[in-house]
Amino acid sequence: MEYCVSDGQDEKIGRNEMKLQIRKAMSISFIVIFATICIAIPAAAAEFEQSDAGLTVFEMPELDIQKTYVYNTTYDYFVPSRIGHEAVLYWGEKDGDNYLSLIDKLNGGEITNYGMDVENEDITLRKLYDWNGSVIFMDLEFEPESLFIDYPLWVGKTWDRDEVNFSGYVWVGAPDPVFVSASTYGFASIISEEYITVPAGTVHCMLLETIMYSRMGENKQKIWLMENGFFAKRQLYHDGIFKEELVLKPVKARVEIKPETLNLHSKGKFTAFIELPYGFDVADIDLTTIECEGAQAIAGHVVDNKLIVKFNTYDIVDVATGNTALLTITGKFDDGILFEGFDTISVRVK
Repeated sequence: MEYCVSDGQDEKIGRNEMKLQIRKAMSISFIVIFATICIAIPAAAAEFEQSDAGLTVFEMPELDIQKTYVYNTTYDYFVPSRIGHEAVLYWGEKDGDNYLSLIDKLNGGEITNYGMDVENEDITLRKLYDWNGSVIFMDLEFEPESLFIDYPLWVGKTWDRDEVNFSGYVWVGAPDPVFVSASTYGFASIISEEYITVPAGTVHCMLLETIMYSRMGENKQKIWLMENGFFAKRQLYHDGIFKEELVLKPVKARVEIKPETLNLHSKGKFTAFIELPYGFDVADIDLTTIECEGAQAIAGHVVDNKLIVKFNTYDIVDVATGNTALLTITGKFDDGILFEGFDTISVRVK
């Protein structure tokens, strides 16, 4: 089934039915478009500088390859079953001159194609693909590509998101997807500079607000951008109604603790071997922030991309004894983002 939304006249045959289907398709497509349009922003070492006027500036990030962040879905109007579940962001794979972002959600996910204009310091939106279970929910392409973020960023900066066309297929509950073709336009602005607290810690952000208009209404996003180019929190609204929220969780580390049996009355030491997901560097961890069940790290060094950390055994507090004691290692990166990891060992008191 194909319907084309345009400013021209509708086909005479089935006109009323077609309009109803188009409106349904457009409503879903616009909402989903702006639910996914900012799932990922190219990550890496985005610098922030202090201008001569004392204004903080976020420069366009340099690209990292294959980086992973985990978010908690705190609200989802369309798929309530996703609330409380993780949304895992995989960034960095390239397809030609496109940078791909994959969001792995409960029973579905999203793939977004971004363009990078390094000379003009722009990030643009090119394609969106969304699925839920075995259903392809959306497959859309923008022509020309839509300006998304116009670096560098500072509080008070605004830019237009000029009118662009998009077309493709949207599933609206019928056996076959519906073809849509329409246009959208809007603007974006940096509202404030904030330190916000999310499960991943208290992080330095610029609050980006982007608003897009269409014949189907107003779609707004509030995006708390971190200094490294990723977002710490994102909220979606449609015609003023709250639709979705994602918040950043701590980076998941792989932890191995030695020895595998600890005596809490011992005056000895134990060692934690910490590895991070691909794209993260253990050298960026602040050693002074690392803890294991109340015990502060007393020494640490890096070997073969592993951070090896020493603790005093007698500094551990409030740990259950037994053969399956779960010990948690936590710490912060230099930018304030938390990491955490776990290992199960035996704990004794004599």
